[in-house]
Amino acid sequence: MKIVVRTKDDINSFKPRDVRNYIASICSKSKDIILSHKHTAPQLIYAKPYRYGFDIIDYRNRTDLMDEIETTIKKHTQFYGTEITAAKIKNSQYIIPAKQTMRINYYTRTPVIMTVNSKEFNYIRAITSRGSKEDMEHAFSTRLNNDIMYQIKQYFGIDYQVNVKISLTKIRTALIKYKQDEYFIAAITRFTSNYMLPDFIGYKTGLGWGQIVKENSTAGSLL
Repeated sequence: MKIVVRTKDDINSFKPRDVRNYIASICSKSKDIILSHKHTAPQLIYAKPYRYGFDIIDYRNRTDLMDEIETTIKKHTQFYGTEITAAKIKNSQYIIPAKQTMRINYYTRTPVIMTVNSKEFNYIRAITSRGSKEDMEHAFSTRLNNDIMYQIKQYFGIDYQVNVKISLTKIRTALIKYKQDEYFIAAITRFTSNYMLPDFIGYKTGLGWGQIVKENSTAGSLL
């Protein structure tokens, strides 16, 4: 499920971290869950704000938690000086990946973090320097497969096997400074997949990283 929040003014310049900090500042009861951002599947996902609102996603569907957050938002309707005009819980289920007969086109709304450790960081940096599309497709597919299987294990306790294969149509990489002295390599890309994919993939998805969108969506593209 998710909470869809609408605002009077354009808030597209804000970051997912701003959303998390706003929610933490108004909700005292569940602050540990709200602020949790460990090296696991995230407790909550704070999507990058759209022009006039933001989403908070809970794939574990904890009704009491989401009711608490929604009710509290309605009592605290100032988001960094911008008026919140609506907040509503909506059904939003985790997309269990399924193989498709036809390939699906996706693009990244926010960068997909590719590198979990220094070994992966050095590998992605090396294949980026070589300009090897084949190696990058393999690395991207591996990141998605590992992350999807981990997410499903964390969220639902299921050992679920996938074999996602992607083809890149456009890609650029970016060095992301996550926090002081912590850097990741992220991919901004258009690609096709043989699987229907979840809305958030890659590493550090809790703060909005790795949001992907089907090509026929109206959401904004980074490319």
